[in-house]
Amino acid sequence: MSRCPPQRQQLCKPDPLRMYGDPARLAGLSRKSVSSDPTLAALGVRYLQIGGDWWNRCSDGWLNIDQAFSMYGMREGQVATDDNGAHNMVLSIRADTVLPFASESVQMVYAEHVLEHMLPSAGGLRLVQEAYRLLVPGGVLRIATPDLALYMCGYSKPQPNNAEQAHFLQRHAMRFEPMERIAGRKISRSWSVLGGQNRQPSEASIVNNIFRNYGHQWIYDLDEVKLLAEGAGIDPSYVCRSDRSQHGLPPQLRRAIKRALDPRNASKACWLDQAVREDESLYVHIYKVPNWSHVPRNYSRPFCRPMSGDWFPCRI
Repeated sequence: MSRCPPQRQQLCKPDPLRMYGDPARLAGLSRKSVSSDPTLAALGVRYLQIGGDWWNRCSDGWLNIDQAFSMYGMREGQVATDDNGAHNMVLSIRADTVLPFASESVQMVYAEHVLEHMLPSAGGLRLVQEAYRLLVPGGVLRIATPDLALYMCGYSKPQPNNAEQAHFLQRHAMRFEPMERIAGRKISRSWSVLGGQNRQPSEASIVNNIFRNYGHQWIYDLDEVKLLAEGAGIDPSYVCRSDRSQHGLPPQLRRAIKRALDPRNASKACWLDQAVREDESLYVHIYKVPNWSHVPRNYSRPFCRPMSGDWFPCRI
């Protein structure tokens, strides 16, 4: 059972000696390392961003994976490079999805506000399992998702001296209006539709909104993510809470995120760990350990073809 407020729970304190035995195993976390997957190696990819949406594209060692790239005429499983040099791939995560890359081929998989769009049995479990399979020993799956505990604590009439928690639901309502998915399109709605004209939305409306709108399917707390990891064959003791400042992330991977956020060419910047999401988010790290037993999976190399306009084939 999560405690209120959940921020008081212990943050990640990884023990490299316990996790990896020999610290030299962390040598694979380097900007100079080349992926063991031929497609990723040819593109210079070391990190994956899954579910960042079409507008949020990281460069310099990243592959951005999202179904939304189909809007550019790309097909499922296709990789293309945009005019800023970002590599992007169309892929939908389902219960039977296989990420089309070799095991132990990337250093970090980053998934910000995507897990809540999947039922555990209809993509959530497979996302965690496949992302973990791709990580090199020492690599990290970093997840950010709406924190069920925060919403439940905000609803359960917090103590008056905890102002931060007391106003959590109303702050969320001011920033995020309801958004429904109709025929595959996101349609914004006014809170007045739920709460009446010129009325503040009720707490029940706000809680239902996070469950039912924005295409959300399942809202997680830390214990639920640990259950998901356990179902994927991962020891839940290697799952822990982080924060927006990336507490517990190896320095090499922190630098990778910093380069993505603040590249020398500002036009190539992307948005990871967005500040607007901080107060509602659960940040989780799942650390890859050596000798993880998994069933080898067959995979097909991504499909590449010339693109019109400013987009180019993936040059494999």
